[in-house]
Amino acid sequence: MEIKIMGLDNVRECVFMRRLNRFVSLLECEEGIVEGYTNNTGRLLQFFQEGRRVFVTPASGRTPYRIIGVRDRGYGALIDTRLQEESLEFLIQNNLLHWANGCRGLKRYFRIGGSIIDFYGRCPSDTLIELKSAVAWTIDGYAGYPDAPTERGRGHLKVLSEALNRGFRSILVFASSLPFAAGVKPLCDIDPLFYAELVNAFKKGVELRSFGIFFDPADNYIKLYSSDLPVVLECGRLAL
Repeated sequence: MEIKIMGLDNVRECVFMRRLNRFVSLLECEEGIVEGYTNNTGRLLQFFQEGRRVFVTPASGRTPYRIIGVRDRGYGALIDTRLQEESLEFLIQNNLLHWANGCRGLKRYFRIGGSIIDFYGRCPSDTLIELKSAVAWTIDGYAGYPDAPTERGRGHLKVLSEALNRGFRSILVFASSLPFAAGVKPLCDIDPLFYAELVNAFKKGVELRSFGIFFDPADNYIKLYSSDLPVVLECGRLAL
């Protein structure tokens, strides 16, 4: 059963033209050619292609729009990382994730060991939760991560592993933000060092979790389709 997480206001649909840099892309909207901002620094090669339809909301910065999703399989792949974080926060606070039931004192952007981890909470013990955005399709219908080499991601895994020695519960969570993906798989060819660090962290006791969300353009809601997708430590192959 799908669960509504949050509704979005003033969502429009534009046509993607090209990416100007990691953060800004050129779009064709009703009023003409404009720039759109994205906070997802992944390659997004499956989605940021000329002619693809993207979902945007008004932005308050230098560009008039913020790209929050891409039309995919009749719905929207949710690529906006801030909305993914807000979705996870909603799910934890409303006890919709069995592995985080009863979490208290949830805090965003917790500093530890010179790094910043997305969430800290008492779940029921001191718990660190780091979120990763899985928005690349594998050939067998899984959400793959990462779609670009991620030194930052490898660093987060090391911090989570080291925190276990200090008595923390450590969780790496993947936001599978593709419509009805089967689960999450690591894209080993893209970053073999991240895969090695992921396996090592899991062996040490870092929990690997995933939830599935998508954007539904029918009513402009972000929706949960699975609160507990499997994280499979089998190398995925990126769909062309």
